[in-house]
Order: sequence, then C-alpha cells, then structure tokens
Amino acid sequence: MIRETHTIKTSSGKEAILKSWITAREKRNLNEITLKHVKFGMETEAGPKGLSQKPVMKEYDAAAAMRELDEATIRVMVVSFDGSEEDIVNRLLDCPEADWGEILTAVKAIVENPTVPK
Repeated sequence: MIRETHTIKTSSGKEAILKSWITAREKRNLNEITLKHVKFGMETEAGPKGLSQKPVMKEYDAAAAMRELDEATIRVMVVSFDGSEEDIVNRLLDCPEADWGEILTAVKAIVENPTVPK
C-alpha cells in the first residue's frame, strides 16, 4: 500500500519525509515496547477470605523504554531524512539535538493523534 507522506524542514534546514498516518499494526507494535520493559511479580495479601495473590509491578526501566520507543517511532514514521532512506535513526542521532527533537515531535503528533487517510 502506498501511503500519503508530507515533508517537514528542521531548523537546521534538513528535510524529512514523514508518513501522514500510522496503521493499527504499527501502533500496536509501538505500544508493546513499553510493556517489554516492565517486570511483574506476585504479591500475597491477607484478606477476609484468606490469602490471595495479585500481580504487582516490580520494576520498570523507563529510560530504556523511552529510548526504544522513540527510535522505533522514527523508524516506522520517517521515510527519509536529508535525502536518504538509509540508517535514519543513527544519522538523526549524529545531527544537532534540535533536528532529532523536531522530527520526533512531528511523528509523535501523528502517532498520538491518528487521522483517517485521504
């Protein structure tokens, strides 16, 4: 399926071509990233009917989850950056931080506020 795209220009003058909308599958895959970094355990508690167990969050690596989610979002939504489709995440990471931030903000707006394709 050919998807509608649009172009943005960063404050440093580099162009990025972004997908204009996200598929349900792509969104679901991005959502799963956060859960990968959560570790659950069981906790026993005493109640009126005796002991019971309930799942509790034991650990959450927020930094790793955020890094992986940001990079995956860029991979999914950015078609090309500065004229190339190759290694977009790493090339963006080697640019001024403003370029990364501007593009990440633009793709997050698309992912978090989905629209119906034209």
